[in-house]
Amino acid sequence: MEVQCLKVRLKPGTTEYVTDWVKTLSSRMDLVYDALISETMVVESMFLERGEEADYLIFYTRAESLQKANEMMLKSNNPVDKEAIEMMQETWESIQLLDVLFDVDRVEKVKSD
Repeated sequence: MEVQCLKVRLKPGTTEYVTDWVKTLSSRMDLVYDALISETMVVESMFLERGEEADYLIFYTRAESLQKANEMMLKSNNPVDKEAIEMMQETWESIQLLDVLFDVDRVEKVKSD
């Protein structure tokens, strides 16, 4: 598994657009799961950090292959993927790759217990 955590500076005035779009995902979980499966994505989490100078999206992902996940997303016909790409292009000002110091899960352990 590969893990990535990004700190994305949002363009001024786009935070509401991002949060409104993210809120639509819960009503379209069938499309979200289809996207995750095609991208070999295991976990995708988004957090919002509000700051005085800017707002940031903290974007955590875990996939079998981050490169494959990105490639599959870019050529996907899934509406959620297409919207995500558009949202990123319109709202992401800069991206900082955060160092992952520790990442563990117990999913496989729970399955075997």
